[in-house]
Amino acid sequence: MKICIHELTKSNLSVSIERVLETIDYLKSNLCSDTLRFNIKLALWEIFTNYIVHGNEHSCREIVVLKLENDREIEITIISEGSDFDSEHLIGDLCPSVEQIGGRGLYIVQQICDMFLVEQRGKIAKMVFKKD
Repeated sequence: MKICIHELTKSNLSVSIERVLETIDYLKSNLCSDTLRFNIKLALWEIFTNYIVHGNEHSCREIVVLKLENDREIEITIISEGSDFDSEHLIGDLCPSVEQIGGRGLYIVQQICDMFLVEQRGKIAKMVFKKD
């Protein structure tokens, strides 16, 4: 399934995330744990926020979200048609310092996804979540 989000900004961030969540059939089932629901929502929040905050225009012209779902997992690919973010600078293997202001979002996404991949300087972000 493909979802297009035009002009992603801070003011429509929540609505945009809810649009994506509504398309994931497994989240509507009784089989889905609250933890998995929360992790997917948090990961989307962090990726979308990076396009807004660390992108070049403090908004993102267009985001395309591709969602694939099978018996075992949910795969979400986010493609930015405008903003990108310096993924090499923002993603690391080490937990950010407690004294550091910000910079934890993508680290958290790495920890809660079963697979997380960023390509083309952040223009493409791919997340995989195993079903409960």
